Amino acid sequence: MARSSEFADSAVGALYDRAAHLPLEQLGFNLHVGYWEDSQDETPYREAAERLTDLVTKRLRVGPGRRSLDVGCGAGGPALRVARATGSTVVGVNISREQLAFACALAEREEMTDLLSFRHADGTALPFDADSFDAVWAVESMPHMDRARVLREMSRVVRPGGRVVITDMFARKPAAEARQEVLERFREAWMVGPLASIGDYPALLRDAGLRLLELADLTEHVLGRSLPSLAGPVDGAQHTSAGPAGAEVGDQAALAYLADLAEGGELGYLLLVAEYLPELTPVP
Repeated sequence: MARSSEFADSAVGALYDRAAHLPLEQLGFNLHVGYWEDSQDETPYREAAERLTDLVTKRLRVGPGRRSLDVGCGAGGPALRVARATGSTVVGVNISREQLAFACALAEREEMTDLLSFRHADGTALPFDADSFDAVWAVESMPHMDRARVLREMSRVVRPGGRVVITDMFARKPAAEARQEVLERFREAWMVGPLASIGDYPALLRDAGLRLLELADLTEHVLGRSLPSLAGPVDGAQHTSAGPAGAEVGDQAALAYLADLAEGGELGYLLLVAEYLPELTPVP
């Protein structure tokens, strides 16, 4: 994951260090939502999570000889899937050292170190030269970051014409006064900054020199089914893990806050695709 503008990078890193106590193998080394076609779709969570990764992969438009960057790479599952599907080189960055250890071990185990590498880095201050990547992507790491800053960094490190693909949780409707406490508990438990609305993104992209290509609300396909699917593994981890308890990733209370907001309609989930055009970059 990467740093939020409100929470110290060490705190967010520690949050996801503790997520390493989840049954990562059982989850396919994925720590993101799944995608289901409709209410009749009985696809298991692990396959649905891989399907969401595939939605991102298709939009990257990379192949052999190309290089992409996964900002907030988690335990490495999505990066591995992108590398396998496309034959492209993938670099993942994360501020959780325990998740990075899992990601590196996964690349070694799967004999994919020729295409996969991981390093400790903050998404709002990427340690790469300009035009280093053919595509940059972030799956659910945006809530932990200052969106304007990370989008500027993404546009800096992607080559002209390269793609930026993001999934993010967003404010689908304002929380009523009686619901503000639930919203604040959610933000504290997950260490996320203020939620953007889906309508905020076009201006954020323009300010980073990015041209919007696609912006889709996937809420009905992901949140309702993903949270119940994750509850079982999370509950098992709480009973077997030596990690600390509390409202955190891997805690039922944190999932409950998220589910409450999703059910109440305040929380949504989006997918966007943009391309970097230097001529759109605002003059300082």
